[in-house]
Amino acid sequence: MKQVQYIVFFCLLIFMVVTSVVGTATVGFAFLEWRATPIEKEVKLDASKVDLAPELVPYVMFGSPKNTTWHEVFMPAYEGDENPPTIALNEHRFRYGALDLAKPDDERRIFMLGGSVVFYGHTNETTIAGYLEEKLNSQNNQATHVVNAGVTGYISEQELVLLTTKILDFSPDAVIVFDGFNDFLMPTSYGLELGQPFKFDTLELAWYESKDMLRRLAAQPFHRHMLAGSHFMRRFSPHWSYVRFLRDDEIDKEKNMQPPQPLAMAEHLMNNWRKMAKQLEAYRIGGLFILQPFSMSDSGDYDVQYGAVEAALPQLNADFAHCQPAIQFKSYRNVMAEKKALFYDVVHTYDEGNRYYAELMARDLRLQ
Repeated sequence: MKQVQYIVFFCLLIFMVVTSVVGTATVGFAFLEWRATPIEKEVKLDASKVDLAPELVPYVMFGSPKNTTWHEVFMPAYEGDENPPTIALNEHRFRYGALDLAKPDDERRIFMLGGSVVFYGHTNETTIAGYLEEKLNSQNNQATHVVNAGVTGYISEQELVLLTTKILDFSPDAVIVFDGFNDFLMPTSYGLELGQPFKFDTLELAWYESKDMLRRLAAQPFHRHMLAGSHFMRRFSPHWSYVRFLRDDEIDKEKNMQPPQPLAMAEHLMNNWRKMAKQLEAYRIGGLFILQPFSMSDSGDYDVQYGAVEAALPQLNADFAHCQPAIQFKSYRNVMAEKKALFYDVVHTYDEGNRYYAELMARDLRLQ
C-alpha cells in the first residue's frame, strides 16, 4: 500500500514540477512576446519609400500621389548637401504647379517623360524640366511650360501608356522622353521579363496566388507557425517569417529563369519609342527621344544595349524625318564623360547635372 502511495506521490510531484516549469515558461514567453511586439510609429518618408511605395494607378500600375508635398527625400542639390528638398506634386500627379487640362492659345506646353532621373531634383525648379522651362522662357517671347511627368521607377512601357491615356489630353506641343537605364536595369535585376514594371511580380503574386498562399500557409508545419507567428522568435532571425516560407518556391523558380538577351532589351525599348513617336506624329506633336547616360558608362555595363540603340538611331531618325513638328532620336550616352563628378550615384545627378541636361535639350529640341 505504501508503495502505491509513494508512486502516486511521485507522479503528483512530477506533474506539479512539470506544470510549474511549463507554466513559468508560458508566462515568460508571453511576457517576451508582449515586449517584442512592434509598436506602430510615425514613419518619415525617405527616398526609398518614394521609389518603392507610390500609389496604385490604373493602366500604368503605379504613380506619384496627387496633391502631395515631400520634404524628407534624399535629392542633394550639390555634393555634401543635406538640406531637405521640396517636392510638390499637383492634382495630376505631375511634379509641377497648377495645370489646367485646356491649353490657352498663347501658351506652349512641353511634357517630359522618364523615370527618377526626370523626377529628381532638389526643388521642382531644379529638375531637368524646371531648368528647361527657365531656359526656353529666356529665349522666347511665348510662355512655355515644361511639365515634369517623370515617375520614379518608370520604364518606357509605362511612359507609352501614360502618354496615351493622359498626356495627349493636355494638348502638348512637344514631348521629351528621357530614359533607357530603367529598361535595361529592370529585366536584369527585378522582373526578368521585358516590359514588366518595377515590383510588378509582387502585385502579380498577391493577385493570382492569394488563395494559393492561404492554402500553403495552412499546410505549414507547427514549428514554422511557432517561428513565423512569434515576434520574439523573429528577433533571432528575420528569415523566420511567413513571407520567407511562402516565397521559397518562387525563389526556386527564379533561380531557373534567365534575364532577356541585351539585344532584345534594346529592341523592346525602341519598339516603345516607335509607338510613342507614331502617336506624336498622328497628333502633330514634336518629339525628342533621348537615351540617357549613367556614371558607369566606361565599365561595360549595358554596353550591348546602348550600342544597339545607338546603331539604330539613324534609321529611327530617317523613319520620322518627314514629321512636322520634328521628331528626333538622340543618344546622350557620353555627354557626361567629362562631368562624372555631377553624379551622386549610378544614374542621378546633382542639380548642376540637371541644368546641363536642360541646356542640351534646349539646343536639340526643335519647336515650330
